[in-house]
Amino acid sequence: MYSLGLRLIAELGHFLKESFGDVVLECPGCHESVLKGVSCANPDCTTRMHRRCSSILSKSQAPRCLNCRSEWIHS
Repeated sequence: MYSLGLRLIAELGHFLKESFGDVVLECPGCHESVLKGVSCANPDCTTRMHRRCSSILSKSQAPRCLNCRSEWIHS
């Protein structure tokens, strides 16, 4: 089993977005690449956020997906 380290993602983020744009999504909270994170509860929405960004969003009074405006459920 293997995984991409944080340093690799940080240094090659632009390349990864260009080459694997359909797999590497952008977190709407921090605008960085997100490979593993929290998904929007709406099955038609492709929004993914880092756990830390999702946690910040969840602390707002009425958390909503930044893309489709569905209720945001932090898990």
